[in-house]
Amino acid sequence: DSPLFFSGPLAFSIAIIMTQSQRILAKAYSEAKLLREVIAIAKDFGWLVHHTHDSRTNEWGINKGVPDLTLAKDGRTVLIELKKQDAPVPAHQQAWLEASGGHLIRPLDAMTGAVHRILGA
Repeated sequence: DSPLFFSGPLAFSIAIIMTQSQRILAKAYSEAKLLREVIAIAKDFGWLVHHTHDSRTNEWGINKGVPDLTLAKDGRTVLIELKKQDAPVPAHQQAWLEASGGHLIRPLDAMTGAVHRILGA
């Protein structure tokens, strides 16, 4: 038996502790740190990356709320909105995500490999 392998109630307890620890760490992530990590992952997978610095304005009647990142690769385009772990998603940003099929990414997503699954596919 390997000391790194646990089963039964002990494995369940370890999984709960790890999940709780991840949630605590995720709450401490800044959006800037998340942005840097997602951009690095995207570049590692060969995506072209554009960052929208501020989409809160509504000049000339253009819809506000464009997601933070636009990624392009092999004829595909992916829009990504980044949010702190517990930050709400305003309706205008949710509308963009729904209309584009974009992704909302939070720190826990980066910590659990979801970003790699989205961009590595």
